[in-house]
Amino acid sequence: MINKTLRLIAILCLVSFSSLKAQNLNVHKKNGEISKFKLTDVKSLTFNSGNLQVNKIDNQTSEFAISDINLLRFKETTAPTGIAEADKNVIAVFPNPVAETLNVQISGNENGEVRIIDLQGKLIKAVTVNSQNRTAIPVAQLPAGMYFCQYKTGKNTKTIKFIKK
Repeated sequence: MINKTLRLIAILCLVSFSSLKAQNLNVHKKNGEISKFKLTDVKSLTFNSGNLQVNKIDNQTSEFAISDINLLRFKETTAPTGIAEADKNVIAVFPNPVAETLNVQISGNENGEVRIIDLQGKLIKAVTVNSQNRTAIPVAQLPAGMYFCQYKTGKNTKTIKFIKK
């Protein structure tokens, strides 16, 4: 079951590459190390035997034990254009996959709401946040699968996928 779930994650990641605004993949390890990859250099992501492999187009491979990964983040690196001020609200979730408690890291200073939504779009849980940096949301009761964590403020919405194992 875990291998099927990991294969599904890899397929969704690869399919999403073409539609993402992100330009980098950052692998955040639990020890604080961050490995950065340009998406244009990544040929594929594979999950095999408890490891994540980042296969690059130059045939180099980087391998990470899934148990050592704290966060996978797709990050846009281009500066915003135009006169409008850049959106400073960013959301990250960890650990991902999660078993019991999902930590939601929010940068920015707006009050808002963190929502857990299933793949059918059904609202599972909503938590009001008062410009806190980190919110812990219990998810142990959720069935295993993919979910969305959404951060909504008065004018902005940020959404990120996570896996409940």
